Amino acid sequence: MSTAYESDIFHHAEAVKERTIIAVVFVGILGIFLVTLSIRRMFGPLQQLTELTHKVAQGNLDASIVVESTDEIARWRGPSI
Repeated sequence: MSTAYESDIFHHAEAVKERTIIAVVFVGILGIFLVTLSIRRMFGPLQQLTELTHKVAQGNLDASIVVESTDEIARWRGPSI
């Protein structure tokens, strides 16, 4: 038989367990969102360069892109390509 004290402890333990699960799920979803955002931000300029390369390969020598940042890739691309 369990006492009222033991029952109260188990009830609180279950509540803590539920809150922990909710927090872990929330942090996981937030982490996935932030990683996705970071990847898009990192690879966006490379995607632009790839598209420009395809346009030039198809013969469009007037194709250009505007550099909007000052990171290493933007410096590599030049002021505008």
